Amino acid sequence: MKSVEKGWQKVLYKKQPFADNYVPPTFLKDLRTNVNIRYYSYREIIVKCTAVTQEICSIILFIVVFMLLKMGQPSIAVFVCVFIATITLLLYVTLIIQSKHSSMFFELKNAFIFLFGGFAVSPILKTLTETISIDTIYTMVTLTMLLHLVSYDYGAKAAIVSTSLSLNAAIFGAVCLASQLSTIYHVFALLILASDVFVLFSIIRRQMRDNSSQLTQCIITTLLAVSAFISLYIISGT
Repeated sequence: MKSVEKGWQKVLYKKQPFADNYVPPTFLKDLRTNVNIRYYSYREIIVKCTAVTQEICSIILFIVVFMLLKMGQPSIAVFVCVFIATITLLLYVTLIIQSKHSSMFFELKNAFIFLFGGFAVSPILKTLTETISIDTIYTMVTLTMLLHLVSYDYGAKAAIVSTSLSLNAAIFGAVCLASQLSTIYHVFALLILASDVFVLFSIIRRQMRDNSSQLTQCIITTLLAVSAFISLYIISGT
C-alpha cells in the first residue's frame, strides 16, 4: 500500500491508476488551520468595546442636545448654549495643552476663523432643507450616523475604516439636524457642538486611548454611558 501511495501524485493533468475519489492519508499533511488566530480574554474584549461604546454615547448626547434645542423653550436653550460654550472652551484648552508644536496665537486665530465662519453660514444652513420632509431628513441623519459608526477609527486596522468618511458623515447628519432648528443661534450652537463631539472630543479620546491605562478608558466609558442614560431619561420626561 505504501508503494502505491508513493506512486500517487497530487496533480490533475496526469492520468493515474487510482480511483477518482482516492485520498491518501498524507493528502492534508501540509494543511495549517488557525495559524494566526489570537484568543482574547473577557477583560480584553470589554476594553476593546469601550471605544465603540464611547462613540455611541457621544452620538446619543448630541441628539439629546438637538432635541432640547428643538423644543424652543428659552430657559432650556440658554442653558444648552452656555453648556456648549463651556464644553468647547474646555476641549479646546485641553487640545492646546496637549499640543507641543503649536502656539497659543495660532490656535486662537484658527478658533476665531472657525467661529466666525460657522456663524456666517448659519442662516444658510437654517434654510438648507426647507423643501425636504422631516421624515426624509431624519432618515438621512440615521443613515449618516450609522455610516459614521461603521467607518470610525476605533484603533483596529480594517479596510472599512475611513476617518474622513466617518467625519463627513457625522457633520452631514449634524447639518441636517441643525437646519430643523428655529433660530440661527440654535443652528450655530449645534454646529459648534458637532465640532466638539465629532472632532475635538474624538481627538482627545484617541490620544487618551493611546496613552492612558485601561482603567482610565473604562472610567471614561462609564461616565459617558451614565450621562447618556440620564439625558435620555430627562428628555423622555419633557
